[in-house]
Amino acid sequence: MNKDSQNTEIAALEVAEFHSKYVLPYRYLYGKELYEGVHFLLDLIVKEGHCSSIVSDEKVDSLYGELPRWAIKILSGVSLRQHSLCVAKIMIHLWKADNLDYEASIPISTMTALAHDIGKMPLYQKDPYYGGGDHALISSGILKNMLKDRDIHLLDRAIVATKEHHNIIHSGTHKFTIFLRQANTIAREIEIARNSDMKRMSWNQWFDPQAFLLLLRREINKIQDNNGYKAFTYGSTVYCQPTYLLEVAGELALQKGVIDLKLLKKAHQSDDQKEEALLLIVESLRKINAVVNIGEGYYGRSFQVEIFAETWTKRLWEKKMFLSPLKIESFGLLPSHLEKVKRRYPRKIKVTGCKRRPMGGN
Repeated sequence: MNKDSQNTEIAALEVAEFHSKYVLPYRYLYGKELYEGVHFLLDLIVKEGHCSSIVSDEKVDSLYGELPRWAIKILSGVSLRQHSLCVAKIMIHLWKADNLDYEASIPISTMTALAHDIGKMPLYQKDPYYGGGDHALISSGILKNMLKDRDIHLLDRAIVATKEHHNIIHSGTHKFTIFLRQANTIAREIEIARNSDMKRMSWNQWFDPQAFLLLLRREINKIQDNNGYKAFTYGSTVYCQPTYLLEVAGELALQKGVIDLKLLKKAHQSDDQKEEALLLIVESLRKINAVVNIGEGYYGRSFQVEIFAETWTKRLWEKKMFLSPLKIESFGLLPSHLEKVKRRYPRKIKVTGCKRRPMGGN
């Protein structure tokens, strides 16, 4: 048996197992169109799903540019078939955990999960109409055409979810899209954990606020290459850039061998998962009384920051900044110790005025 035949046989066995455990038990809920649609997708996954679940083109696969190279290397070794089946299983479990009347959502959820990444298949990337297009748009278009003019419960939600499963979640986002995005994220974390020495753990199991602050204090009052600060002191407070909090939390996670996709993504990119991480960080620091006057549901505030020359007579610049204020004593260092670092540079800092900022605001 050659390698291609062997791979096809393995794929057929994996798909048959999925069908037996996650499709047949709900057969009575499927209408003719959905049942045929799921079988079409499963057959397609057997034939074409041997390709990588990551496409090395940021225009096609946004995840390719969001993660570090080592993570991309791991995920590139996960086939589209394996990833799609994993997402479908998790999606079903998410519905089960959320809703006692979950069964009605299972057929269309399964079909959506199986379809969400099929736009990455070389079969569709060869088509000049799809060339260079984002895989989510391709996948949603295929799903829409498969069930065109069918009166199917949640079909519109499924098409939107497939198209937007990498988009930022907002207050109006439907649960269908949220679950698909969560399932996709969980699947990626499982895939990295299975193919590395890393592990998945809940936030409270691994996040150590004291260890976090120890890492965080290294850059306090140190000017970066862009002549800015990741964190600086004024009075009895340490003001931190939120991206720096994410950077350090990601470093701590890697030190502890924990895979957390929201911390693995590049810190400068806008992402609601990063805001989720920032809220978790601040709430963890609040528990050890390290946070300065940040309300519930907030991870920072807006401040007016002025930078002066050594004599306070010349203001170098002034701007409004969104920062996370922390108590200086939480770092285990005297204010004078941290100020000495700042005095190596011909600069003085003044912080005035503040307004709270809700999650997601600017």
